Amino acid sequence: FLPACFLLSNVSLMAEGKHVDSIVKLSSTMALKCVCPKNASISQMVWMKEENQTKKLIAAFRLPYDLHIESKYKARVLVTNFTSDNKTLIFSNTTEEDVGFYLCSFHTFPYGILEKTIHVVQFGAFEFSKLSVDHLITKPGENVTFKYRSNSDVAVNRMTWERVQPDCVDLIIQCADSEMPVYGSDYQNRVECISESSVLLRDVTASDYGMYRFSYHKVNGENGTGWIKLITNSNGKDLLLLVLSLVSFTTVILSAGLYIL
Repeated sequence: FLPACFLLSNVSLMAEGKHVDSIVKLSSTMALKCVCPKNASISQMVWMKEENQTKKLIAAFRLPYDLHIESKYKARVLVTNFTSDNKTLIFSNTTEEDVGFYLCSFHTFPYGILEKTIHVVQFGAFEFSKLSVDHLITKPGENVTFKYRSNSDVAVNRMTWERVQPDCVDLIIQCADSEMPVYGSDYQNRVECISESSVLLRDVTASDYGMYRFSYHKVNGENGTGWIKLITNSNGKDLLLLVLSLVSFTTVILSAGLYIL
């Protein structure tokens, strides 16, 4: 066993019917990641913020170089243009007014409009706590199976998988019995449900380094959560999948979770 540590404090997420792809903690300089999830021809990209149940424009980008930023945001917002499919929104000098729901959308051919929803929250400091860790070894370019190994015969009817970073939580996929999977925007082309209790992540790279969390719901009402840590060494050769010990709950208590309502 290897020592590792990670614990999230509570974050209140009120999605109210929205498909939330990511939760981002408010900081003085803040990046909201938006990458087109499919290989497509992109004509335009738009960033909007939801205010009082209406969507208000922040920025619009018409490829290849035409960028419009609303006057309210011009002094403290920029949109990256390193590649045509990455239009991350970068804030500086943020305030409490920047908390809320953000929507980025790519206008593409042949897939139409592809969207990602991000929830920016003010509170949710990340703390650390020592945990025991099992480990598995794989190599870059290989596929990796993340699996919850239950200590009982009670069937799992829904599982949610997330990637957890110091200032962000991303939905990977939600697998449910007899239902279509719900994909996070950044993972929909790389992940699939193998069963209700396991998922396959394709083509692992060094950039997949980090903490992963799964939460399960069983048919008898039992709920719980567990952790996986994906580690790469400095030269990017070997990867360690560190499967953190399972933490079981008998009530639904999920800290900083992504909810599909």
